[in-house]
Amino acid sequence: MSHPIIIQGGMGVGVSDWRLARAVSQLGQVGVVSGALLAVVFARRLQAGDLEGHMRHALDYFPVPGMVERVLKDYFVPGGKSPWTPFKLSAMPTLHPSAALTELMVIANFVEVFLAKEGHQGVVGINLLEKVQLATLPALFGAMLADIDYVLMGAGIPRAIPGVLDRFAAGDPAELRIDAAGTMPGDEFVASFDPRAFCGAHLSKLKRPHFLAIVASATLAITLARKSNGRVDGFVIEGDIAGKVDSEKIAATGVAAIQINTGGSCHLEAKQVNHALIRLDLEGVDLVIVENVGNLVCPAEFKLGEDLKVMILSVAEGH
Repeated sequence: MSHPIIIQGGMGVGVSDWRLARAVSQLGQVGVVSGALLAVVFARRLQAGDLEGHMRHALDYFPVPGMVERVLKDYFVPGGKSPWTPFKLSAMPTLHPSAALTELMVIANFVEVFLAKEGHQGVVGINLLEKVQLATLPALFGAMLADIDYVLMGAGIPRAIPGVLDRFAAGDPAELRIDAAGTMPGDEFVASFDPRAFCGAHLSKLKRPHFLAIVASATLAITLARKSNGRVDGFVIEGDIAGKVDSEKIAATGVAAIQINTGGSCHLEAKQVNHALIRLDLEGVDLVIVENVGNLVCPAEFKLGEDLKVMILSVAEGH
């Protein structure tokens, strides 16, 4: 199968939305919606009155009408809430979310993907973050109910996601191990989702979407391809969140180089630079160059102890 050659970035919460993804998809490329915080975005759209009716139009196609009725009862405000009335907050995802929150998360992702795909034959993807795990299973299932074509995932190594897609496509329950800070040896936290229990008789056969992992090096790509529990269909390469390709290239020239990995963050911090400097023999060194992560926003906000900032700008940066 041939794939489009352009993949729209889908990282902006409420910006990389169904309208943008649909426009890109209609031009023959991969339009991508951001799956981050979609339950919150969707709930606020309903409270704002859904004045154009797009949300309620998509809800007409959701396979479980009773769930739609409950979500509308909880969040829809005809004509929109008053500007002086705060938004009703949706619950935060937990290891064992309530039935109401699970329904909201599934429906929100269904609606976003449905609207992005409606009325044309183009392909659409959804971008999720490995580090934001608690909403992942409902988000994936909701997107698959709307016939999503691609799932893109980064900010970590999403080894388990290909297997989750395989199981959901077969109508089987899936589990996702949740990473938690401050745990003791032997502690294990697992989220689960059962498509048949959720949809009951309304569950139909789902298409297994292509999975594209967003990784920072060829090393991570190879690791993911070998150790994932399902099929990985491709990779999106970026740096320098992880990996050591850049440092190896520099070291090959005879210049001492220390790789700093941010582990998912979009910037370096002073303590990371300090730990790297300890590993360098600074006697006789006249210049130390710190290469920050390649975007123009986050790195500018953090002081690293540098004497001078230098920026190399490409024409396409920020598009």
